[in-house]
Amino acid sequence: MNTPTPENPKMLDKVLAEWQTRLKAELDWLNYSCGRVVEMKQAGKPIPAIYVGGGDYKSVMPDESLGNYSFFDIAETYKFASWSKGIHSLVKVEYGLVFWMNLKKMFAGSKAHELETVKAEILEALTEKISLRSGAYNVQSITEGARGVFAQYAGQGYNQKYLMYPYGAIRFKGQITFNSR
Repeated sequence: MNTPTPENPKMLDKVLAEWQTRLKAELDWLNYSCGRVVEMKQAGKPIPAIYVGGGDYKSVMPDESLGNYSFFDIAETYKFASWSKGIHSLVKVEYGLVFWMNLKKMFAGSKAHELETVKAEILEALTEKISLRSGAYNVQSITEGARGVFAQYAGQGYNQKYLMYPYGAIRFKGQITFNSR
């Protein structure tokens, strides 16, 4: 599956395209670093889906079809930190960066639940290894466990097998800041 990025991204799309590339480069276990999700309905329940091109979308609810993956859940409201007519405006938006993984495949032979190891690796990448030219971000909180991470989506009606060990999910929340031009 291809996870396309815009050809000539602007504003937030530019930040996310750069961030996707950096995540994939820093986390060798990450099969797909997807862009922002849109909320779609499946059997009348909300699910996160990514655009895959050609007018098609793919669900990113937990299952093994994507392997280990990440996606961005972006707030619908952008806030202007500063704004003046004719001058670049500083824009802020809340984000959720969601990771879903199969821990058993990542840590073959280990009997330990290695979610803390993965969390530490992602946090190190986000806070020490990845810096973006197109914008900045901070990490304000971390939620773990597939039930909490995917709670706003189809949760109760979803296949519960993908919401417990050997699978893991982590959501990093924070704020992205970028220039409007």
